[in-house]
Amino acid sequence: MSWFTEPAEKLRLALLSDLQPSLERSQSSTKTIKQCKTSDPYGESTEAPNPSTTGSGPASDAESTPGKQHDARIVSRLTDLSAKLRAYYFSDTCRILSAYDSPTNPLREWVARLSTEHPLIDACVLSISAAHLSQQQREMSKLAASHYTAALSKLAAEFYALDKQSPSDSHDKALLSRKNTRSTTVLLFGITMIGKTSSCNDPSSLETQDLEAARTIFKSLYCESHSEPSPDPCLLGPDNPRPRQFFVGALAYWEALTSFVVDNSTDTTDYLLPFCDDESNMSIIHPWSGMSPKLFIYLSRIGSLARQAHHLRRASNSPQRTQKDRHELLSQGKHLEELICQYRFPRQDQFQSTGDSSTPILHFRFLARAYELSIMLELCRTFPELLRRDQWELNRDTQRQHLNTLAITILTLIAKLPETSGTRAIQMPILVIAGSTLQFQRLEDMDVDMDVSTEGAPVSTQTRGQFDIQFWRLFVDSRLDKLVSYMGLDTVRRACRIVRETWARADRFLLSGSWQGQVPVVHWLDVMIDNGLETLIG
Repeated sequence: MSWFTEPAEKLRLALLSDLQPSLERSQSSTKTIKQCKTSDPYGESTEAPNPSTTGSGPASDAESTPGKQHDARIVSRLTDLSAKLRAYYFSDTCRILSAYDSPTNPLREWVARLSTEHPLIDACVLSISAAHLSQQQREMSKLAASHYTAALSKLAAEFYALDKQSPSDSHDKALLSRKNTRSTTVLLFGITMIGKTSSCNDPSSLETQDLEAARTIFKSLYCESHSEPSPDPCLLGPDNPRPRQFFVGALAYWEALTSFVVDNSTDTTDYLLPFCDDESNMSIIHPWSGMSPKLFIYLSRIGSLARQAHHLRRASNSPQRTQKDRHELLSQGKHLEELICQYRFPRQDQFQSTGDSSTPILHFRFLARAYELSIMLELCRTFPELLRRDQWELNRDTQRQHLNTLAITILTLIAKLPETSGTRAIQMPILVIAGSTLQFQRLEDMDVDMDVSTEGAPVSTQTRGQFDIQFWRLFVDSRLDKLVSYMGLDTVRRACRIVRETWARADRFLLSGSWQGQVPVVHWLDVMIDNGLETLIG
């Protein structure tokens, strides 16, 4: 599987010369996380062994040489730092990267179980924690890179081992698949963790190879036999969801985020659909996709369509060819609109409590509705033709008014969620999609005195609309700023830039006065691509 192992090997070689100095400096790096809990979540002490109790006799001459002592100090520092990184994952990173956090959160419970048994999962924990810390403490970036390299190397080794064991005979292959369900499931869990959080190391990292690998493993586990493998005791407890449900939700969310930054066909996520047909069987809220993985499959489709429409807008092909391609995209857009209109949410009462007092099930119901409307908003922005009813002509002002109304409806749902809700971890796509839509219709709309408008005096419909745009821009700005403070990730900072650059471009178009009353609607996707701000916005 060179398509996965080669990048890991290249990264390992690139960092090899810098690795030893960074490890020797690890003692100073520990200062950046000394506020973290140092107790091991598995009940083991994180203190360095006491030499007076670990040996019964004097050290040999070889052991007392300066070189050996220096090596021992490095090992001790690394052990101590690793323990702190593990503690940081359970005290901070897990909570920040999940839409809810409690003992039932798979990103907490499963990691606690698996990291003590599988070096791969432990390496992923160290990598994720170091990467997140490096976003606040830039001096830790080299150490974070070394942990990331170690995690990739372990992933590559696991892939290589599985690839070597694959027999050609289908019967033997089935037997081997059942035998290796445990290791393959752990591998999929590890690559999901490291791939989904790769942007913590680099906001420009899209890691499509990680996602491609995750698709391959998922299909080998669940699609080829089209049945659930035997329950795996390494992941399943009496109250835990099945691994398949977790992976479907995780991959649906990951695919949705990737669809806006990587060119894919709209059927890329079809492999997940058979497992989403009956969401009434779900009982556990997913820490990324909430109560509805299917919505994120639909979101991935509009992401793919929006990117294809972007390329058509910038294409230099003949008008006839462009018109034909546009018609094909519109046909797919209409089909997606029908699917969204037919969609029905799972019942709230079918889900177990999240166990998180700050994030009840109701929050996920509001969020699911906001995502559903965000998909419709992207559809209407990408295909204004969908707004036409009874063959009446749609002008840009009417389109913008409809989009603004839909965006404000979405943001009103988000406003119902407390700022302390754990769902803020997965609100970023909504804030980007709906927030970037808020664009003024007329030049005079931009001159709104918020102090006067909030006095409660009667205002005209036009003034009311002006106030709404300004008010909700401030709301989105505030929520994004608080999300930056909460998550501390460069990906969130990029999301802020995308939204603000979209507003700025739309305002410049309006101020230029060269559009003769038909100022185009600015799409955040165009702004992101034009400014090289591609990142996973979630």
